Amino acid sequence: MRRTACAAAIFLLVCAASEGRAQSLTVVPCRAAFGAAFGVSGTGDRAAEQTGPSRDAGASFELPISSQWSARADFGTATWTFQDRDPWDVLLGQERVRVDRLTLSAINHGPQSCGAPLRVFVGLGAGVYRYRFQAQHAETMTGGLHGVFGVDVLPAESFAIAGEIGIDAVGGPRRGPVFSTVLWMIRATVSAKLLF
Repeated sequence: MRRTACAAAIFLLVCAASEGRAQSLTVVPCRAAFGAAFGVSGTGDRAAEQTGPSRDAGASFELPISSQWSARADFGTATWTFQDRDPWDVLLGQERVRVDRLTLSAINHGPQSCGAPLRVFVGLGAGVYRYRFQAQHAETMTGGLHGVFGVDVLPAESFAIAGEIGIDAVGGPRRGPVFSTVLWMIRATVSAKLLF
């Protein structure tokens, strides 16, 4: 009886150890993600500093390249009111200007494995930006660079929530009332991502 109990105990220990090893070797594959983001953004242009931040909306598609790297395409838009003032701060005119962006980024997720409940990421990229002047009925296309920093939280296997901060350095439109040679934009967004 003792021999049988000892044999059963040894068998259970071996099974538990092998199951633990199997679980530790399980690899969750990295998955593509489609996301929709909403937040606020501001600009460093003095002509827009008195009109406050803008609502920012965007969509993204991210494709994993490896366990640490992925490629991401983003489309987003924000609108600010730019004011033209004289040296005595008298308002001469103002105009709503919408800036659309289409960017490509290389995203690094650090050492956290795919499927981890929390993943920090950073990214750099470049893109095309379009200024749309509503009153002038004019558009200008320029290029720019950007960086992002954020955190992905995975409450479920096929769903993630992300918080992100992005900074864009965009070539100016060379058209008033946007007088910046380089337009700096900063945004803070929250996004919902579907993993598939």
